[in-house]
Amino acid sequence: MSDNNSIFEPAIDKKVEISYDSLPNSSFEDVNLGGAKFSNVNLKEAVFDDVMNNVEFKNPDLKNSQFIHCDLTNVEINDCKIDGLKINGVDIQKLLEQHEKEI
Repeated sequence: MSDNNSIFEPAIDKKVEISYDSLPNSSFEDVNLGGAKFSNVNLKEAVFDDVMNNVEFKNPDLKNSQFIHCDLTNVEINDCKIDGLKINGVDIQKLLEQHEKEI
């Protein structure tokens, strides 16, 4: 994409492919990205508001991220590095270590 100020008008079933491009400070509002795939995407300092459900993250680096006012109902965390992970101020790694000692 060479145009620095591209605007995509609404369309049903439009497929857009963006490769090897830089889109810093872009804004996406009321956009349906259902089924979208993101590979090797830099989302540093990105902000996500509102609905994002049934999402799968594989090998993301979420260091120093914050999840605020999230619905984490039925969320599963497996085979993840959790050093320093806190939920509502509770150190989860220490909590799990304590749980393992008790069983």
